[in-house]
Amino acid sequence: MADTVTVKVIEQCEVSPPPDTVPSTFFPLTFFDLPWLCCLPLKRIFFYHFPYSSQHFLQTSLPTLKHSLSLTLQHFFPFSSNLVFLPKPNPPHILFTQTDSNSISFSVAESTADFTTLVSDSTSHVAADGRAFHHFMKFWASICKFKGDLENVESKGEIRDVASDRVCHTFVLSHDHGEKLKKWVSIKCKSHGLAMPQHITTFVVTCPLIWICKVKSEEAEVGNIVPNNDESYILAFMLDYCNCPECSIPFEYFGNYLVCGNAEVKRSKLVGENGVVEAAIAIGSEVRHLQRETFQGAETLMSNLTEFAHMTILAGSPKLQVYETDFGWGKPKRSEVVHVDNSGTISLSDCRDKEGRIEVGIALQKTQMNRFITILEEHLTKIAVLD
Repeated sequence: MADTVTVKVIEQCEVSPPPDTVPSTFFPLTFFDLPWLCCLPLKRIFFYHFPYSSQHFLQTSLPTLKHSLSLTLQHFFPFSSNLVFLPKPNPPHILFTQTDSNSISFSVAESTADFTTLVSDSTSHVAADGRAFHHFMKFWASICKFKGDLENVESKGEIRDVASDRVCHTFVLSHDHGEKLKKWVSIKCKSHGLAMPQHITTFVVTCPLIWICKVKSEEAEVGNIVPNNDESYILAFMLDYCNCPECSIPFEYFGNYLVCGNAEVKRSKLVGENGVVEAAIAIGSEVRHLQRETFQGAETLMSNLTEFAHMTILAGSPKLQVYETDFGWGKPKRSEVVHVDNSGTISLSDCRDKEGRIEVGIALQKTQMNRFITILEEHLTKIAVLD
């Protein structure tokens, strides 16, 4: 029987920007912010190697962590603001005032689990997208690493307990996997006379593979229910519009600037012999469409999402460079997106040790996870023979 994991809360407090450093500020939510009002909080944990005692951490690292967080909030104060809802027709907005309520909760806990040190965070997507949030985290980490010296700051597996019937797993797809997937998609398109995706990127070929494995493992889970081949299956993903050539938004922009893409494929094609290719074509086509017609259909975006019974959502991106978050203890040993446990989301991020690798995080029922792994290995075996 596994040892019981205990958690002891050592300290709970509120951290605010330094006094008199931020004026009272009002932020109306933009078109890009409003869709996230119904989104669950985003949660991520960072595991670090810290080979010292708890007492050493409390005496040396903790004061620096809190002080550097306060200094960081001076520049990222929307995170310590309040989301305000007024009677209609007034729109919701973010409000910062010089009060005790404009702070963030900061907790310190000690666990008997098998890890050394972690930093965990939870944030509302209404305040900022992944790019802005990880800018905040790296800014905080840099101030902490350099002991509050702002001149040095750069401005730019199953490892946890979840519900007993679910497991979380992180898969690592290598650069070689990505290159062979690109080649495999290209060969299949030519041999079957299919329209080649305009840009066969790692994203365009990796996402279909994970999507199909999830769909196939789900259908095995439901047993005797016969699926409808004519039903549409949706892969929802986010496109960072800051990267579009015609966009002039600076890197320091704080808030959301994402557009939602929905790649749609009929079930018969998705789970068929050329499912990865069909999905890659659909994703590539949707990316091109978003780059050309960003706001087309925006007025019905949220209502349209409720029409799809079979939707898989992707979150994160390797471009966020999660493993560059260094508080002075080196790179995180590992980082996990926690909210995949209850949201059904699939997370994507960069890998700690080698450039070009992608970490894929997913939470499934135990039996479904076993099938997911089997199906994934079968697909990877098919492409492994390519030179």
